[in-house]
Amino acid sequence: MAIYTDSISRQYFAASGGSTLLDLVGKLLVLIVPFVVAYFTGHFWVKEGRWREQPRVSWPNKAVLVVRGQPTGTDGEEGFGPVDEFSALGTTFVWTSLPKANTFLDSLLVVPHFEVQQRDADGDSKTDALDLLLQVPTFQQFEVHSIELLLLLTYELSDLVPLEMETPCYIAYSSATSGSAFTVEGDLAFRQRNLMYWPTTKYKYSHFTPATVHSIEDILLPTLLSKYAARNESTYLQVHSQYWHPATPNAAYFELRATIRIGATWYAYLPGPFEALKFAWVQFFVLAYVVSWLVWALKGILVKNAVVKVRCVDELKPKYRW
Repeated sequence: MAIYTDSISRQYFAASGGSTLLDLVGKLLVLIVPFVVAYFTGHFWVKEGRWREQPRVSWPNKAVLVVRGQPTGTDGEEGFGPVDEFSALGTTFVWTSLPKANTFLDSLLVVPHFEVQQRDADGDSKTDALDLLLQVPTFQQFEVHSIELLLLLTYELSDLVPLEMETPCYIAYSSATSGSAFTVEGDLAFRQRNLMYWPTTKYKYSHFTPATVHSIEDILLPTLLSKYAARNESTYLQVHSQYWHPATPNAAYFELRATIRIGATWYAYLPGPFEALKFAWVQFFVLAYVVSWLVWALKGILVKNAVVKVRCVDELKPKYRW
C-alpha cells in the first residue's frame, strides 16, 4: 500500500538566445493578453455600482398646504376671495408648519387638523408606511376643488453611501366637481440624476426654515418644489391609487387621507478605487490563469520537440559535485 507519492521533475533552462526570447515572450503574453482581453470586452473598470436599501424616513413636522375652491352656491364663473400670489381667481386657503411663514398669509391662513402615523410592520426600527389624515375646516361655506400638500421628510441612508437629506413628498389633485375628501396611496420613490460618491456623507440642507423664509415668495409651492428638484437626489410620490370623493351636503370639513409606503430601493453610486481595483484584479487573474496554462503547454511542445535549445537538469542526477 502506497502511503506517499512524489513526482520526479526535469527543469529546462534557457541555453540560447531563442530559448531566452521564448521565455520572455511567454511572460509578456501572460501579463498583456489578459489585460487586453479584459479591458476591451468591457466592464474592466467598474464605473457604477448599485445597492439596495430601505431608507430611514421620518416626518419632522414640516408641511405646506394649499386648498382652492369657491364659496358654497356659486357657479365658479366669477372670482371670489383675495387676488394673491397663490391664486388669481377663486378662494384660496394656505397653511404651513412654519409660524414665521404663516405671518405672511393674513386672511389666507387656515388651520387644519393634521395627523401623521408611522408604521413599522417588520419591527426593524424603520418606517414602512406613513398614514396621513388631514382635515380642513370649510364651515359649510366653502367648496373644495383643488388640494396641494407638500410634506418635507427626513431621508437617511447608511449602507454604502451615507446620506441624510430633507426631501419632498408632493400630493396634488384638482377637479371641476367639488369634493368632500381625497384618498391617495403610493410609494415614496427615489430620483437621482448622477451617481452618488461613495466616501462622502451628504447632508442636503433645508429650504424651509425660519432662516430661508423672508417673504411669501419663499413658501410658494413652485418655488419650493423647484429648489428640491434641483438637487441630485430627491423623492416623489409614485401614486398607485387615488379617489376624489364628491361633496356631501353640509360638510364641515374637507378630508385628505394618504398612505405613503416606504420600501427598499435601488441606489446607484460611483465605486471607490479599491473596489474598482478588486474587480479588475479578479478579471485579470481569471484570464491570466488560462493564458499562463496555454503558454506553459506551448513551451512544453517547443522544448520537447527540440525547436529551441535548452539545458535539462534531471532530479535523478546530482546537480553538484561534493
